[in-house]
Amino acid sequence: MGAPPAGLVGGSTVHTVLTASCTLPLFLRRRYAVAVFVTVVVAAGVQFELGGGLGQPFFAVIIALYAVGAHSSRPLTYVGPAAVVLQVLLADIPRLRSGAAWDEVVPAWFILLGVWGFGRWMRHRARAAEALTRRAEVAERERHEQAARAVTEERARIARGCTTWSPTAWA
Repeated sequence: MGAPPAGLVGGSTVHTVLTASCTLPLFLRRRYAVAVFVTVVVAAGVQFELGGGLGQPFFAVIIALYAVGAHSSRPLTYVGPAAVVLQVLLADIPRLRSGAAWDEVVPAWFILLGVWGFGRWMRHRARAAEALTRRAEVAERERHEQAARAVTEERARIARGCTTWSPTAWA
């Protein structure tokens, strides 16, 4: 391996492991959304502190945060916005107070919260679609049962009519 780029603490091997720690857990994001989110945020934070850029880790955080909104149960889903608020309080406000431009910091808040909100909305839409599908299946089943009952009743009516018929009734 070559020399690490300037400002990259820990060498390229460490950053390769951290990049893998940001991306590989994303394969499990639907099943373990909160655990994946925590893993990705920690790996991205460590990578950033060691001089890595924000590009790829930020996208991994966005994907993991969406998964928290879309795939987590109601109490656990609030880990996402809580992490954003924690980041704002611990990292972004001190950066703003030390002179960082607000347009480099504040838009990320809206992106992160918007991605989480979009995930929640998608979860709501998926659940609504599942409920509509169940209702349609129940309605279809009831329609088939009602049709079968109607056929049975018609057959019974015809059978009752046939037992009272006699050849002499027409004579």
